[in-house]
Amino acid sequence: MIEHIDHSWRYPVHVQQFDTVTDWYRHCEKNRPYDFHMTRDFSAGDSWAGHSNVIEAVKYCEQNLGESHMRPARELMNKIDASFRDRERISWTPSPHGAYAVVPEYLANEPFNMRQKQKETNDSAPIRYFIECVISAGVGLHELERRAAGIAALIMRTAEERSVELYCVAAFQDAQDDYSSRYGVIACIKIETHPVDLHSAIAAFATREFCRSMAMSNVNAIRKRGGTNNWLYGHPTGAIKSRREDQFRKVLNLDPQDVFMQGGYLTDAHQFDSDPVKWVHAQIEKQRNLDDRS
Repeated sequence: MIEHIDHSWRYPVHVQQFDTVTDWYRHCEKNRPYDFHMTRDFSAGDSWAGHSNVIEAVKYCEQNLGESHMRPARELMNKIDASFRDRERISWTPSPHGAYAVVPEYLANEPFNMRQKQKETNDSAPIRYFIECVISAGVGLHELERRAAGIAALIMRTAEERSVELYCVAAFQDAQDDYSSRYGVIACIKIETHPVDLHSAIAAFATREFCRSMAMSNVNAIRKRGGTNNWLYGHPTGAIKSRREDQFRKVLNLDPQDVFMQGGYLTDAHQFDSDPVKWVHAQIEKQRNLDDRS
């Protein structure tokens, strides 16, 4: 794990990067002393978080998912439109004039010693998806699984056409009224896509164990105690939603072409439950309309 603390928001945010889902699981197992527990009775915690015991949560995600969990995503895959992005990416290219000079090339009298940003077409340039696994407290397991099936189908469908990178984002803030002691956590977990690791994708987006038990115990481990957690940077709805995405893009250093999908908010639950393909296409359309942020 690589970790740093971002100070660009009202309170510090711990940003954790994991190269594999396995690295995330091993990290979560170390958080055992800070298991997520509901303030209600233990059985209520299990029904909401899957397994409140983080060791059992990891075991469930690694060992207990079968073909029945993967089938909904496979069935939706061919219904997803993957050709929604152009194949242009922003890159710094050599030029006789530009934004900055490369000093060694300048000293060597290279004529193209400057660099400027240009759009280049490249069928092999990967689409990078950063998708929040966090969901509203009121979203049930069925809605969670339907959302995950749509996400996994999108990744598999896009991977048929071009290279894809997938990152699961587990983000929360410590819900303290006192801003001086509040903090946030972003765990950015890379999921293998060469080929697409459907098992890990379903575990990340379709299980309460991953989205709630593991993600919240990760917050508890930083504060060294249990507690209440909220959406990081505010609820992903209304006017806040655009500002929230901008902040995630800034902290995670995303390119304009990168796709960021926010968490499963309760007001969206009906759509991704009743028609996950339509919901996925709605997320795609938002990316078409992105302003040039370069």
